[in-house]
Amino acid sequence: MTDLNDQDALFDQALTLLNACHYGDALAMFMRLQRQVSKSAPNYNLIRSYYGMTLVCLGSCDDGLSVCRDAADRELNDPQVFVNLARSAQRCGDRRLALEAISLGKVVDPNNSAMQRLRYALGVRRKPVVSFLSRNNVINVLLGKMRQRHVVQARM
Repeated sequence: MTDLNDQDALFDQALTLLNACHYGDALAMFMRLQRQVSKSAPNYNLIRSYYGMTLVCLGSCDDGLSVCRDAADRELNDPQVFVNLARSAQRCGDRRLALEAISLGKVVDPNNSAMQRLRYALGVRRKPVVSFLSRNNVINVLLGKMRQRHVVQARM
């Protein structure tokens, strides 16, 4: 095990690399941190979630989301773990998982601003155009696409 200050410095450096889109270097540092930090350490799940998010950034959605989900399943206190899962799910195109992660994160911290911004960015689904038909009905799908196209054109 390394000194706590060394771990904090390594974590900060890995975050800096991740934010600068140097994913390969960030991944190596998060991997190193995972080996150094005890599984019972308070920040272990946070490190794992960033590791998973970095995998997603490198294009490995299945592995990255699996790591992020595992970290979130074990987390009780840190809302950032759920933010990382939501961001990873959003990047992989899994809106449902992103919304689920935000809901779970709000249990931990209902006022987390990052979660609120993510929730807003994901938007709200509109009601089906023809309410008595299912959302997946071909008519609703086609009319919904036409409505969305009209909304986008109106904004331009």
